[in-house]
Amino acid sequence: FFLGGTSQFISGSEGNIEISSSKFHLDNTGNVTMQGTITATAGNIGGFSVTNDALSSTNFLISGSSTGNN
Repeated sequence: FFLGGTSQFISGSEGNIEISSSKFHLDNTGNVTMQGTITATAGNIGGFSVTNDALSSTNFLISGSSTGNN
């Protein structure tokens, strides 16, 4: 099946699915290409806490804040 046009579509063939939009593309092998911002409004992702300027878990911290912990 094929729904959409050349720049935005959902297609399926031989058990594979492909989805494409202006800033998102999921190919038939499972690779995802995205542009834009990723947010986690439901909370943590995979055990990591996500804030505006840090990604952290137990004994692990990546911070983009100049006043963050080292």
